[in-house]
Amino acid sequence: MLRALSVIIGVIAITAPLSAQQADLEKNDSTRTIDVNQAASTQWVRSTKRVLTPREIGIFPFRGLQSYLPLLPGVVGQNGNLYVRGGRAGEVGYLLDGAPVTNRFFNNEGVTLIPEAVDQIEVYTGAYEVEYGGANAGIVHSRMRTGGEEFEYSLRIESDDFAKPGKEFLGTTAFGYRNIVGTLSGPLPYGVKMFLAAEHHYLRNRQAMFLEPFRKEGLVTDSFGVRPPGTPLPGSIDFKRNYLPNNWCWKNTLQGNLLRKLNPQLELRFTGSYSLEQSPEGGNWPAALENYFRQRRNMLNETRTLFGSLRASHSLNPKISYNLSLSFYDRFATLSDPDFGDNWQLYTDSAANAEKGYSGFTSRYRGPSAYSTIFMFLFNHPNSPNTRYTKNSQSRLSASMDFASKLSDEWDIRGGAALELWKMRSYSVPYIPYLMEYLNGFYGSSPRKFSSDLERRIYLARYGGIDFYGYDVDGNQVDSGLDAPRKPRFFSSYLQNNILSQDLKLSVGVRYDVYDLRMPMPEDIERPPVDDRFNWIEESKLIEQESMSIFLPRFSASFRLSETISVSAALGKYAQMPSLATLVLSPLGLNSTANPFVRSGFEYFRGLVPGYFLKPEKSTHYEVALEHQVKPDLAVKIGGYYKELIDQAQLAFHDTTVALPWLVVYKNDGAGTVKGIELGLRLHYKKRLAAELYYTLSEARGKGSHPRSNLGPIAYYYPFPPRYPEFASPLDYDQTHRGTLLATYEFQPKDGPVLKGTGVTLLLTFNIGHRYGKEEEIRYLGSASPWNIGVRSLIDPRVVQLAEPPNNSSTPWVWNLDLQARKRFELGFGSAELFLNILNVLNTKHVIN
Repeated sequence: MLRALSVIIGVIAITAPLSAQQADLEKNDSTRTIDVNQAASTQWVRSTKRVLTPREIGIFPFRGLQSYLPLLPGVVGQNGNLYVRGGRAGEVGYLLDGAPVTNRFFNNEGVTLIPEAVDQIEVYTGAYEVEYGGANAGIVHSRMRTGGEEFEYSLRIESDDFAKPGKEFLGTTAFGYRNIVGTLSGPLPYGVKMFLAAEHHYLRNRQAMFLEPFRKEGLVTDSFGVRPPGTPLPGSIDFKRNYLPNNWCWKNTLQGNLLRKLNPQLELRFTGSYSLEQSPEGGNWPAALENYFRQRRNMLNETRTLFGSLRASHSLNPKISYNLSLSFYDRFATLSDPDFGDNWQLYTDSAANAEKGYSGFTSRYRGPSAYSTIFMFLFNHPNSPNTRYTKNSQSRLSASMDFASKLSDEWDIRGGAALELWKMRSYSVPYIPYLMEYLNGFYGSSPRKFSSDLERRIYLARYGGIDFYGYDVDGNQVDSGLDAPRKPRFFSSYLQNNILSQDLKLSVGVRYDVYDLRMPMPEDIERPPVDDRFNWIEESKLIEQESMSIFLPRFSASFRLSETISVSAALGKYAQMPSLATLVLSPLGLNSTANPFVRSGFEYFRGLVPGYFLKPEKSTHYEVALEHQVKPDLAVKIGGYYKELIDQAQLAFHDTTVALPWLVVYKNDGAGTVKGIELGLRLHYKKRLAAELYYTLSEARGKGSHPRSNLGPIAYYYPFPPRYPEFASPLDYDQTHRGTLLATYEFQPKDGPVLKGTGVTLLLTFNIGHRYGKEEEIRYLGSASPWNIGVRSLIDPRVVQLAEPPNNSSTPWVWNLDLQARKRFELGFGSAELFLNILNVLNTKHVIN
């Protein structure tokens, strides 16, 4: 996978009066900075807290939180995931205006703030204090802008869509990128202040890669398929340069808030967000080749997200204040056929497909056969139906309370508590043609009869492979009974003492977290209750997983050695549960894994692994840092950290006395260590120039990079007793060297009307590459084909024969240069800014996987 260059041209039009953000750009003093770490030596800010402001975000040549965070020290961005100081993917917690927006089902960011709506983003990458929890590696707290005393509005338009697909513009590839953002803010009646932002985002080709154009004509079938050899393919194959057809995506987002100060001591704030996004599945490489002739039938991903929070802040007196917050979150996603939508029973029905103009079915519920060419490379028939359907939702209600009390000039305490109530639903039909033939017969004329609803439910789940909870076996939403949604609950509370003197800040606190997952499980895993009539787990006799709790102490201290030098130290214990998508099992999943009479040792290959033995994953973080304000416009910071990772989720054999079949489960068997040094150099604006340099030297080692890292040894030794070695090796995302250089040059009014308002930003990023282990040449083809043997170890880890210790090698170094140039114009009605973003200025090809 390679990253291609892109040129983006845009304009920002901002009306009078200037917003506070834009007015700040007009300042010309030594305090201006592009610092992404707001901590100055005179401020009491922990070394792990870094702040992104609208000013910094505005000069980045790209958009999105997931693009900003890898610029910070200690953060690795790889394959679309974030790894903070050696933590696994999904170990970052997210908040928006004080309310949690982490989707615990996936452990990812549930709500993404529009960049133009950002007031600031606080990023904690280390030993943060007890106020925050639920994440082992880091915290991202986004805060939304609010309305002011006067009406302001802005419009931002940017695009690289100046060339047709496969063509170049200014010597580089266009990806059909378009982004439009509008904001509106100001006062409303009754003293309410309003802020609103709306964004439309579109990409014609969402996978940036170098692809040489090629065209193949006259291809015919070989002798390895079901079609007669020599049968012509439906047409020629024509791929344009760096372009994948039918690989678009779009997203519409609406966000805003209402602020009302009832009196100087009481403030109410409502924050809301809504987004809807769509994209087809099957257009990425290399699936785009296999689906070349059936692009119009590619399945459609659609996700809707809704969030709202109400927060009250009240000061009882100058020494005591508190916050009360209520919030909700709701996400609903589907993967469906573009013609039949949620009516999955018609997906493979030849009669229903004929009405849509799709012919060539080989039977009532079997679509046209694929074309085999060039030694068994398969191309799907243009009318091939989709054979699966999924939908899922995660909704949450949460409440929290925080207070602060100043007991004296040098002593204050803070505390709080929070509760999250989740409701999770999932429904998946992976084998529609098999299920329809089971229900209606091979020709669709022999409907099957069942003796009871229970028998129908069990047999449909079994023969159709239907995974469901929160929905019944037919996909209808239910809220009670055997098919009720999963309802995990999370509770937390904290208390912290802060002692602040002229030269010392000391914080000591403790956090108490409760994890009540409430997942159904057998009381006796070795002898689960089984209904002999259907050979099915008796779900009515299952019990709920017991709740778990943990105390997490934390400590931090800051010392001011002089007016220009300060040091800090911190340590803390952290805990979180793995993503619930890893742990939650449907009735079918429970039966397939727990029922000893049907259990197969290879269910875990499909991801069906019980997680009810898991406790929270834990980490202990130690760090020290020193910051020196060398000159008023130059600051240096250096810090070191050490991190112990324990109780990480990992595949394991359950210690059962039942001889066979062995039961593979998730257990807290993983562990690792992380250590590193972070260096930061910050040059404030001096004669128009400002710069930031960040460098991280680190090492991350452990038993596994994710819960299924040891799938190969587990699968290789099954069904024999596990006797494979366990040792620490570099993790997949370990990067010894990683750095960022951000520099900007701003022309001043005295440079003349042509250069006035002009600025240039350069962003250089570098890292050592991607960890991997060299393998011996594959000697046995097995079930591999010439089309996948090169990546066979990614498909089946049992075939791996390493030629060196795991992850002992790295891909070549990655050096990337991005640029933004901008020009601001003052107009009679306000101002406008024209900008040019160039990604990968040198058009360098890097192996990133």
